[in-house]
Amino acid sequence: MFGSMTHWLIWNLPVDPDIAANIAKGTRPGRVNARQGIAYGWHRYRGPKPPRGTTHRYVFTVYAVNGELNLGGMTTLRRLRKAMRGKVLGIGCVDGLFE
Repeated sequence: MFGSMTHWLIWNLPVDPDIAANIAKGTRPGRVNARQGIAYGWHRYRGPKPPRGTTHRYVFTVYAVNGELNLGGMTTLRRLRKAMRGKVLGIGCVDGLFE
């Protein structure tokens, strides 16, 4: 019914075991050039929220790239993927079912 939806786009995160919580809409989180793009939450993270009484599968994907990406805050998933071409060193995924 809903198809695939991107909940959050963020890039240039520092290599760190922790990501700050409650990153404000449209801000540059962290100590470096981390940027948030356009997704379901428009410049912020919006977590899973399936319709009441249903179960949905969510896939969280993280890409390790070999340098910073020079993209603006109006970046979409399509533009981010294009900018990452040839720079991806590794990919990690976690699947989850949410009710």
